Amino acid sequence: MWRYGDFLAVSEDFIPVFSEEVDKNHQGNWKFYIPHAQMRNLLEKLIAALERAHGGDKRSLWLTGAYGTGKTYASFVVKHLLEDDLEAIEDYFQKHQILTPLWPRFKALRQNNRCLVIYRSASGYITSNRRLMMEVQQAIKDQLQSRGYSNAFSESLMDQLVNKLSDPSGIFNWEAAFTKYRGRFRTAAAAEEVIERLRAGDVRLGEQVAAVLEEEGLTLVDSPAAVKAWIKEVIAANDLQGIVFIWDEFTEFFANNVPVTPLQELAQATADMPFYLFLVTHRALNQFTRIDEDTRKKLLDRFHNCQLEMTPVTAYKLIANVIEAQPDRRSEWEAKLDSLWSKVDVAVFHINVLGERVNKDDLKRMAPIHPFTAYLLATISSLYSSSQRTLFQFLKTEAPGSFQWFIANYPQDNWYWLTPEYLWQYFFEDVKIESIEAISDLLSHYRSARDSLSEEELRVFRVMLLLIALWRQTQGAHDLLKPSLSVLKRMFVGTELYQRVGEVADGLCARGVMLAVPAGNDCEYIIPTNTIDQAKLEECRRRAETTLTLEKMIRAGSHEAGFASELKGLLSLLGAAKLRHPVEIISARELKLRRERVLQGVERPYEVGVILVAQEDEHFRRALAELIEQVMKGFKLSENYTIRKMSAQGERFCQMARDVFRLTPEQAAYPEEARKNMRKTFMEMGYPLWALVYYVQGTSGPSPVRDMARAAEALGEILAYAQDELGDREMEAVVEAVKPVRHELSRLLSRDRTQEGIKKFWEVHAPRLTSLMAALRLDVFQVMSRLRALLNRGAGEGEATRSRPRPRPGGCPEYPVRGKETGPERAAELFFTGSASPERWSEERGTPIQRVLEGHAHHNFSFAMTIYTGCLRRT
Repeated sequence: MWRYGDFLAVSEDFIPVFSEEVDKNHQGNWKFYIPHAQMRNLLEKLIAALERAHGGDKRSLWLTGAYGTGKTYASFVVKHLLEDDLEAIEDYFQKHQILTPLWPRFKALRQNNRCLVIYRSASGYITSNRRLMMEVQQAIKDQLQSRGYSNAFSESLMDQLVNKLSDPSGIFNWEAAFTKYRGRFRTAAAAEEVIERLRAGDVRLGEQVAAVLEEEGLTLVDSPAAVKAWIKEVIAANDLQGIVFIWDEFTEFFANNVPVTPLQELAQATADMPFYLFLVTHRALNQFTRIDEDTRKKLLDRFHNCQLEMTPVTAYKLIANVIEAQPDRRSEWEAKLDSLWSKVDVAVFHINVLGERVNKDDLKRMAPIHPFTAYLLATISSLYSSSQRTLFQFLKTEAPGSFQWFIANYPQDNWYWLTPEYLWQYFFEDVKIESIEAISDLLSHYRSARDSLSEEELRVFRVMLLLIALWRQTQGAHDLLKPSLSVLKRMFVGTELYQRVGEVADGLCARGVMLAVPAGNDCEYIIPTNTIDQAKLEECRRRAETTLTLEKMIRAGSHEAGFASELKGLLSLLGAAKLRHPVEIISARELKLRRERVLQGVERPYEVGVILVAQEDEHFRRALAELIEQVMKGFKLSENYTIRKMSAQGERFCQMARDVFRLTPEQAAYPEEARKNMRKTFMEMGYPLWALVYYVQGTSGPSPVRDMARAAEALGEILAYAQDELGDREMEAVVEAVKPVRHELSRLLSRDRTQEGIKKFWEVHAPRLTSLMAALRLDVFQVMSRLRALLNRGAGEGEATRSRPRPRPGGCPEYPVRGKETGPERAAELFFTGSASPERWSEERGTPIQRVLEGHAHHNFSFAMTIYTGCLRRT
């Protein structure tokens, strides 16, 4: 039986999650961003701000949008438009007609090209105003140095710290202070090391040193006014047209309860000088409930507010552009498509009449995605996306219900279309979403009923719930989202279930799974529930939110303490342990206000107090660890306390990363930070991890070789970009796999030894390569560089790559890894991070890169060399 995956694939240029790392490794991919009306609006406001023609235009920018709307991608487009050569960006403006009218104004701005652009991502570590100011200054300094500017400006906050600590004629004795506060600087071996790390730009350490200086009576010039004056001096001294500071993922800053006044002042500086904050958040300003109305209004007045939404029309074009037919089977696919499309063509008419104007060709190019699935997809992704579930990931990942999963498994059992119930499966089933409160009753009802339903009933049931969720969230604004029988039937047009939808729905209602409410000639579906006065329920909810604070609900002894007993019960202390360990429950807010005073009730010699800190928002997790650490610093004998900021598995994983990869504590402060820097180590080294397995062959017995192979495989799996954030089980598994060769791996992890391993690999699998290298006078590193370039090579980069490798059958290029097919960009990632051993590359029916590009070898002899280099499967 054929599968859609035999004919279709998602474009290899398509990147589901754009990031700074992706931008560096895939230069030029920013040009694949498809601009739309909202992007044009963003650029219009950016141009107006940079032109500074009118007072109202001299404002910073704030970009908001739900997960999956392409905010990060858009911010990198802005970065490249402000930095790249005029010729490159002119092509982008001319290619996209929606932007072409803006080119003359943008060209005029860029002709002097002295704009400094800074990109920063994440803000959860900003827990104080001083840290904010330090981060801004240090980022500007780093970018000036990387761009070759003169660095002409007065001392920054970090410079002040270095000068105060290292001034031999100063009154401050840093050696003595370091000894006194030794417990705060556990990551530094000596006082001099602290100074060196401050010179290197360690802002986190700088914040700790600043706190010590403050306690010792020394002051720093760290006011917003001083920092603004410093920025103004930087702009003037380096003859800059302006500074654009892009700060992505800035949402957590507001969750940390840091006062926003300094941020307001930085934004207000735009009126006096060309310094522009460009904040990117996945929540709009009115969604930050801890900001009062007056502050919110002031912030809104200081920014050009821009929003990205995934409109249906945008979604159609995006999806249509990334689904590609295999070139050698295009004619077969088009014949199948015409036959398939005839059954759903009427859906386009329904969408045009009841929904909005759509382009039939765009919808047809999205097959096998059902037209109504396409219509719902944009709405779902904008209303219910999460960091793990977005429209982009729906297209690229292989989770159940996703596009890749569907084309790998269907058609089967006469089911040919990716109908809307798969959207429920992908976005809602066993997935934590952002706006869960509004549909928690739907999710609960689904989980309680799904196991008792047949396959057909489950399909209809999922779509019923999906329509109810969208109808609620859009407040009944679109007729095609109404959870009615007529709409429900349309969702399955063109399938064998279409004629039986009403019958299946009646069966669900007869069994009490759903309720049907008559509505004229139609009926609407709701979930069974008790009769509730929604107006009164909403009134009660508002009253509870206003008066019933978290502090009241967790305070033991209060009649409103709904959670106190449950929280205490989690500890389950009995007998002597209960007497020895008095428990106190407080909120994060109360901890911040009372600080070390919360510890004063547990000072009896025989007691070891337990303080349970409850937090309202998961975004507080990292900030809470910082807050606890700050509080403990003010308590006596603070050097005897250890603050655990993550799970035991996470700590062991970070320790393994530090030991094996020789990372600094800051580089492995958290598991994801450690994983990023582990991956960076391999990419900079230029050789894959599995090369060490070949290196140890012949020098060790079979057991060490097996252990090294197991460790390399485990590390490779978790270093893949497609891998989501690691869970405790995954981290524990990696630590256990690495443990037998922990010291050996750390000793061997170097460019020289991995290079030797690659040479041994070639001796076995590509023996002709050695003589070819000698003839071309190329060493191993040059060969590997060419292989990396080959794997990363994009479409349209010359005659030799005009026909890019695609995952398809029949003697055409494939890069299989554990049954997953991927393209050259992912192949490079897999090869160099070590997430695919050479044996894995030969497990399936893929052809070696040698055969992939045989037809192009005549263009360039050195290019032919890279073909042999890429022979990754055993011969």
